[in-house]
Amino acid sequence: MQPKDGDVVVHCGHIDAGLKHLYELTPPRPFTRPDHTKGLAKFLITCDACLATASQNPLRVLIRGDATWDGDAPLWEDPTVH
Repeated sequence: MQPKDGDVVVHCGHIDAGLKHLYELTPPRPFTRPDHTKGLAKFLITCDACLATASQNPLRVLIRGDATWDGDAPLWEDPTVH
């Protein structure tokens, strides 16, 4: 599982956290940004601490941002892909 160029990814905001988890959201999940624009996320990236706060349930992780995956981004090689 790897995000593809143009996929929308939501995240917990702790980009520099050590251990992160990648979840594919099937079906993709709608979300609303603070400026009231809407998006549809195919993936969630969360740090270990936020996942623990959400009782290990990725659908309960507090989302603090979104990004569009760049096709030139490195492959996700973390063993915590779910």
